[in-house]
Amino acid sequence: MDDSIRKLIPVYILVFLRGFSLSLTINGPVMPLYVRSLGVSVSQWSFLATSIAVGFISFEAIWGSISDRVNRIRILVLSMLLMSCILPLYTMPSLLPYFFIFQFLIGAFFVMVGPTSRALIADLSPADQLGFAMSLWSTCGAVGGILGPVLGGWITKNYGYPTAFYTSTIILLFAAVLTFTTGKDRPKENAKNGGLNDLIISFREIIADQRIRITFLMALSIYVGVSAIRSFLPIYASELFGMDEVSIGLMLTLGTGIGNLPIRDIINPSLALIPKPICITHLLPDIAQDFAAHIFQPGPFVCHDTPGSREYRNPQSV
Repeated sequence: MDDSIRKLIPVYILVFLRGFSLSLTINGPVMPLYVRSLGVSVSQWSFLATSIAVGFISFEAIWGSISDRVNRIRILVLSMLLMSCILPLYTMPSLLPYFFIFQFLIGAFFVMVGPTSRALIADLSPADQLGFAMSLWSTCGAVGGILGPVLGGWITKNYGYPTAFYTSTIILLFAAVLTFTTGKDRPKENAKNGGLNDLIISFREIIADQRIRITFLMALSIYVGVSAIRSFLPIYASELFGMDEVSIGLMLTLGTGIGNLPIRDIINPSLALIPKPICITHLLPDIAQDFAAHIFQPGPFVCHDTPGSREYRNPQSV
């Protein structure tokens, strides 16, 4: 293994564990199903989903700027620790009115990793291997996001929602310890100085390029589509088709996996021309219907409310 790649292994592991941990709960099917079980309406959940997105877009550039001036390993460790402090608070139903604040904070702390880890990879990678090093970053994040939903659904079904959040917390703490003990920052002489004014000037220079503006709008559109599917599909699958947590988690895992693997080109060659995130938004609803058709008998589902629970049954099986 190349020495430059070996030095980046702790960063790749952290990126994987971050995606894996958060897709277990916050970014997976567990979170929307959990808040619905607490009596949150679909419109209220949309507000919670928007809160985390606001945290994403509000702080990523700021953390990127800070990472140019501060030890990057410390930023990565701090991100894991801060998120691990927030996640257990979701297990307290009495704090439900403050969930939108937790969502915003999770979003703000989550994006500490993206620009910081990518900058660290750029610093520690040879120029002729930078593209490959960045591709490993994307792969690790994608694999974590693929594996998380199905495990989160399994944990939730067998041990309950709180256990899923505690599992995510433990994974983040492990990532923090691993990064702190094995991670290496860039040489100190490469650190830059500057302030908020430099950040604003840099932002204006970037936005002045029309190609970057178009790319930004495309990325924003893709994010809106993917986040809408991942936020509401679990509720749709659970309440309309009666799918359980494991089935929904497996559905998201397969949908995300197909969207990120070359198999999508075999299934439908025309998808090869479409960006992978857009493929996901098309594939997930189809997979949801396929799962419902195979796992359950045909026929509409009726909701049977009982104290403290909600059960969906197929009338033909009653």
